[in-house]
Amino acid sequence: MIHSKTIFVLIYFFCSSLLLNAQSATEKWDKYSEIAFTYYDSDNGKWVEKIVASENGYSKEAIFIDRVLKKITADFYLIRVKKKDKYGWTNTLGELLIPVEYDGGAFGAMRSKLVCAKKREKWGCIDFKNNIVVPFAYDKMSSFKDNLCQITVNGKMGFIDNKGVEVIKPVYDKTEEFSNGAAVVMKDNKYGFIDKKGTVIGSISYDGAFSFDEYKLGYVKMGAKYGVIDSVGNSVISDEFTKVPKALTSLLFRVEKNSKFGVMNRAGKLLIDYKYENIFSPRADANNGSNKESDIILRVYYGTRYGFVKADGTVLSECVFSKAGDVYMGQAQVEMHADAVTKKGTYYFDTKRFQVDVEVPDPVVVVAPGNSRSGNSSNAKAGSDTKTLKNTGKDILYYKAGSFTSSLGGGNSTSVPCRQAIYYIHDDKDGHHTVKGALISGENEDCGQTVTAVGGK
Repeated sequence: MIHSKTIFVLIYFFCSSLLLNAQSATEKWDKYSEIAFTYYDSDNGKWVEKIVASENGYSKEAIFIDRVLKKITADFYLIRVKKKDKYGWTNTLGELLIPVEYDGGAFGAMRSKLVCAKKREKWGCIDFKNNIVVPFAYDKMSSFKDNLCQITVNGKMGFIDNKGVEVIKPVYDKTEEFSNGAAVVMKDNKYGFIDKKGTVIGSISYDGAFSFDEYKLGYVKMGAKYGVIDSVGNSVISDEFTKVPKALTSLLFRVEKNSKFGVMNRAGKLLIDYKYENIFSPRADANNGSNKESDIILRVYYGTRYGFVKADGTVLSECVFSKAGDVYMGQAQVEMHADAVTKKGTYYFDTKRFQVDVEVPDPVVVVAPGNSRSGNSSNAKAGSDTKTLKNTGKDILYYKAGSFTSSLGGGNSTSVPCRQAIYYIHDDKDGHHTVKGALISGENEDCGQTVTAVGGK
């Protein structure tokens, strides 16, 4: 047996260890009034900016900060620190790399090994040894991305490279970051695109423009209509749609009309008429790399069900599935709901066949008849104290197993109305319901027939 004094000593040393770890984690930061860093939030799958300000140390945040920064080993990752209204930068170990003498600047990943900083109302760039690489001559700067940085001078915007060269002169009223080789720009209230050399793609003549996608297609607006251009400015889909088209593949577009979706190819031919409520992009590897319209299978949605069609309009399955996964290797995982039973399995497109792997009764919960809470039998006729599920013309009745479980135990009897089915449903009182036991009564039993309850809890 462990003596109580020994337990006290162990707890004391454990708590002391935690305090020492917290203190060691805060020592390198306590000299600053603010520290700013980014970290990857695995729960949300994205990078998050975090600025921690404290005039009294970082004891509350220390363990979190230390744990986060220990995971970051890249040598281009910097922490911005603040002291007496001035900013500097450290590495993840808290070692000061750039003196605390600036008026602002970026923080986080600096893959270009340049820090965009502000000094005396102007922006420029310094390297990790505090050498000036880009003069402090700009009104605004973004962080570098793909070795390019947005700059603003006298209200006009352009780009510089990581050597400070103005590769795109600041002549635009607005610029966005480059995406898939092109950037949206605005000049004289008109929009267009430029490439990384500053060459205009097509013309700057649109009322709106949206970033190039992975197929290097740009989306433009003329008045209230939308169209698509390619990487050299040629029109792919004319500006005839009131909603922005979406590229499903490099050759196919989802287009919308009167709140219904269809499919159009790059030649402007409507392959699938406007009749679906949604049409989904296929997996990149779904069709073995084929771009033939007769080979591409698309998942579609109508009403509350999913189906599958080929891009050329051939229907492989009507919209009958309550759930449907992506198409891969000529098949898809699907679920079909009918008569309060969900059938799960695989749909094979070569044979248009649905192979059912499992059938699961739907756990629909109703209030049980009041007189079922005592005695060994119950006349389970639908009344004011029961609820039924209407489905495909048949009433499916389920019992909720609760305090009245014993009245429907194995071997007991119950009277079942015609065309109703009874399953045991277990309620864990936390909102979770699961089917317990086998079907007690089929849907085609005669009215009032007495059946034996089996499989009860």
